[in-house]
This record gives sequence, C-alpha cells and structure tokens, in this order.
Amino acid sequence: MSFFLFIFISVSSQQHVQTDSKEIFTNEFFSNKRVHYILKDYLKKDKITIFDKDSLITDKPLNYSNARITLAIDNKLSNADLFVQYYILNPDLAYVSLWGGISAISFTFAKKGGKWIFFDYSIRETR
Repeated sequence: MSFFLFIFISVSSQQHVQTDSKEIFTNEFFSNKRVHYILKDYLKKDKITIFDKDSLITDKPLNYSNARITLAIDNKLSNADLFVQYYILNPDLAYVSLWGGISAISFTFAKKGGKWIFFDYSIRETR
C-alpha cells in the first residue's frame, strides 16, 4: 500500500513541477525582448493576437505588453495574426512554432543555469 502511495505522490509532484516549468517558460518566452523584436518585425504590427486552438500554451487568455508591443494569446478565434502550431517544452530545450498565412516563425530556447536563453529562430514558408 505504501508503495502505491509513494508512486501517486511522485507522479503528482512531477505534474506540479511540469506545470510550474511551463508557466515559467511561457512568461520568459512572451516577455523576451528578442521575441518581441522578431514578431514585430515579421508582422509589422504593434499589437499581435495569437490563437491557441488546442490550449498548448494556456487554457485562459494571456496578455503581455510593454512600450513596443502587445501580445494577446487566446483559445478563441478572433482575427488572429498567428496560430500556435507547436509548443514543445522539455526540461532543457523548448520549441515554439507560430503559423501565420503562408509562413511560420519558429523559436528555440535552451535552459542554461536555470534560465531560459534565446537560442535561434527561423522563418519559413509552409506551402
């Protein structure tokens, strides 16, 4: 019996750590100045709406803004500029792909010293 209790507690705590990790990465990703610059340059807009159909990022609306840009992430379709295609988070590597029109912009982050570091991005045609 105690073995099953140990397994249950281990799995529960692992899920809590994964949720915290996702929230930390999400905040660092959408607060990153390089991400802001790249998205603003790519779309030529100050306000960008991102549609998260499958709730890969969040199940509730999120907003990030500063003097340069406003990012709104939601799982309700509302004239979105970009669509979340992939949002993959591993313990030390993250990949985010946002699709818009006929092209996609993808970001890669690596975790170093407990902090998520911008690693690379690419823009490619999807059709």
